[in-house]
Amino acid sequence: MADASRDEWTDARSSERRDYEARAVALRERATTAREQFSAPTAPPDEERALAFARDGVGEAAATYIEARTEDSWVYFESDAWDALEVGLNTYLELFAACHGVDCNPDVTARTAAETLLDTHDAVDTAAVLTDVDVTWRDD
Repeated sequence: MADASRDEWTDARSSERRDYEARAVALRERATTAREQFSAPTAPPDEERALAFARDGVGEAAATYIEARTEDSWVYFESDAWDALEVGLNTYLELFAACHGVDCNPDVTARTAAETLLDTHDAVDTAAVLTDVDVTWRDD
Protein backbone atom coordinates (compact mmCIF):
# COMPACT_ATOMS: atom_id res chain seq x y z
CA MET A 1 0.00 0.00 0.00
CA ALA A 2 2.81 2.43 0.84
CA ASP A 3 4.44 1.82 -2.55
CA ALA A 4 1.17 2.61 -4.34
CA SER A 5 0.83 5.89 -2.47
CA ARG A 6 4.41 6.82 -3.25
CA ASP A 7 3.86 6.04 -6.95
CA GLU A 8 0.69 8.16 -7.03
CA TRP A 9 2.53 11.03 -5.35
CA THR A 10 5.42 10.76 -7.82
CA ASP A 11 3.03 10.64 -10.79
CA ALA A 12 1.10 13.66 -9.52
CA ARG A 13 4.29 15.63 -8.93
CA SER A 14 5.62 14.77 -12.38
CA SER A 15 2.33 15.80 -13.98
CA GLU A 16 2.35 19.07 -12.04
CA ARG A 17 5.91 19.84 -13.22
CA ARG A 18 4.91 19.14 -16.82
CA ASP A 19 1.98 21.57 -16.48
CA TYR A 20 4.27 24.38 -15.30
CA GLU A 21 6.83 23.55 -17.94
CA ALA A 22 4.14 23.66 -20.64
CA ARG A 23 3.09 27.10 -19.38
CA ALA A 24 6.71 28.28 -19.56
CA VAL A 25 7.18 27.03 -23.11
CA ALA A 26 3.86 28.55 -24.21
CA LEU A 27 4.89 31.87 -22.64
CA ARG A 28 8.15 31.89 -24.59
CA GLU A 29 6.32 31.04 -27.82
CA ARG A 30 3.82 33.88 -27.31
CA ALA A 31 6.66 36.26 -26.47
CA THR A 32 8.58 35.28 -29.58
CA THR A 33 5.50 35.84 -31.74
CA ALA A 34 4.81 39.18 -30.05
CA ARG A 35 8.40 40.31 -30.70
CA GLU A 36 8.20 39.25 -34.37
CA GLN A 37 4.94 41.19 -34.83
CA PHE A 38 5.98 44.23 -32.79
CA SER A 39 6.43 47.63 -34.32
CA ALA A 40 7.56 50.47 -32.11
CA PRO A 41 4.95 53.12 -31.36
CA THR A 42 5.35 56.37 -33.27
CA ALA A 43 4.32 58.40 -30.22
CA PRO A 44 5.19 56.52 -27.03
CA PRO A 45 3.90 55.48 -24.66
CA ASP A 46 1.59 52.90 -26.18
CA GLU A 47 -0.28 52.31 -22.94
CA GLU A 48 -2.59 49.60 -24.22
CA ARG A 49 0.15 47.34 -25.54
CA ALA A 50 2.39 48.05 -22.54
CA LEU A 51 -0.43 46.98 -20.24
CA ALA A 52 -0.97 43.76 -22.22
CA PHE A 53 2.75 42.91 -22.22
CA ALA A 54 2.93 43.51 -18.47
CA ARG A 55 -0.16 41.54 -17.51
CA ASP A 56 -0.13 38.73 -20.07
CA GLY A 57 3.65 38.35 -20.18
CA VAL A 58 5.50 39.61 -17.15
CA GLY A 59 2.63 38.85 -14.77
CA GLU A 60 2.13 35.37 -16.24
CA ALA A 61 5.84 34.55 -15.94
CA ALA A 62 5.95 35.67 -12.32
CA ALA A 63 2.70 33.87 -11.50
CA THR A 64 3.96 30.63 -13.03
CA TYR A 65 7.06 30.81 -10.83
CA ILE A 66 5.07 31.71 -7.71
CA GLU A 67 2.52 28.94 -8.22
CA ALA A 68 5.25 26.36 -8.87
CA ARG A 69 7.05 27.36 -5.69
CA THR A 70 4.04 27.67 -3.39
CA GLU A 71 2.08 24.52 -4.20
CA ASP A 72 2.13 21.59 -1.80
CA SER A 73 5.27 20.35 -3.50
CA TRP A 74 8.21 22.44 -4.64
CA VAL A 75 8.27 22.13 -8.45
CA TYR A 76 11.63 22.05 -10.17
CA PHE A 77 11.71 22.99 -13.84
CA GLU A 78 13.80 21.11 -16.37
CA SER A 79 16.51 23.39 -17.73
CA ASP A 80 14.81 23.89 -21.12
CA ALA A 81 11.55 24.91 -19.44
CA TRP A 82 13.39 27.19 -17.02
CA ASP A 83 15.14 28.89 -19.93
CA ALA A 84 11.77 29.23 -21.69
CA LEU A 85 10.28 30.93 -18.63
CA GLU A 86 13.12 33.44 -18.35
CA VAL A 87 13.37 34.10 -22.10
CA GLY A 88 9.63 34.75 -22.20
CA LEU A 89 9.83 37.03 -19.17
CA ASN A 90 12.71 39.07 -20.54
CA THR A 91 11.16 39.33 -24.00
CA TYR A 92 7.98 40.74 -22.49
CA LEU A 93 9.99 43.16 -20.36
CA GLU A 94 11.82 44.32 -23.48
CA LEU A 95 8.51 44.83 -25.31
CA PHE A 96 7.01 46.66 -22.31
CA ALA A 97 9.95 49.07 -22.32
CA ALA A 98 9.77 49.50 -26.10
CA CYS A 99 6.14 50.60 -25.75
CA HIS A 100 7.54 53.50 -23.72
CA GLY A 101 10.25 54.33 -26.25
CA VAL A 102 12.93 52.75 -24.06
CA ASP A 103 15.46 50.38 -25.54
CA CYS A 104 16.54 47.78 -23.00
CA ASN A 105 17.92 44.30 -22.92
CA PRO A 106 16.77 42.96 -19.55
CA ASP A 107 18.34 39.97 -17.84
CA VAL A 108 15.88 39.42 -15.00
CA THR A 109 15.38 36.11 -13.24
CA ALA A 110 11.94 34.64 -12.74
CA ARG A 111 12.54 34.76 -9.01
CA THR A 112 13.28 38.49 -9.08
CA ALA A 113 10.14 39.12 -11.13
CA ALA A 114 8.09 37.02 -8.71
CA GLU A 115 9.48 38.82 -5.66
CA THR A 116 8.80 42.18 -7.29
CA LEU A 117 5.23 41.17 -8.13
CA LEU A 118 4.68 40.07 -4.54
CA ASP A 119 6.02 43.45 -3.36
CA THR A 120 4.04 45.62 -5.79
CA HIS A 121 0.90 43.50 -6.25
CA ASP A 122 0.74 44.83 -9.81
CA ALA A 123 2.15 43.50 -13.09
CA VAL A 124 2.60 46.96 -14.65
CA ASP A 125 4.46 48.24 -11.59
CA THR A 126 6.57 45.09 -11.64
CA ALA A 127 7.49 45.62 -15.29
CA ALA A 128 8.23 49.28 -14.63
CA VAL A 129 10.51 48.51 -11.68
CA LEU A 130 12.37 45.79 -13.60
CA THR A 131 12.92 47.99 -16.67
CA ASP A 132 13.28 51.36 -14.90
CA VAL A 133 10.46 52.76 -17.06
CA ASP A 134 8.38 55.69 -15.84
CA VAL A 135 4.68 54.79 -15.83
CA THR A 136 3.26 58.07 -14.58
CA TRP A 137 0.68 57.83 -17.42
CA ARG A 138 -1.24 55.31 -15.31
CA ASP A 139 -4.37 56.66 -13.71
CA ASP A 140 -5.28 53.60 -11.63
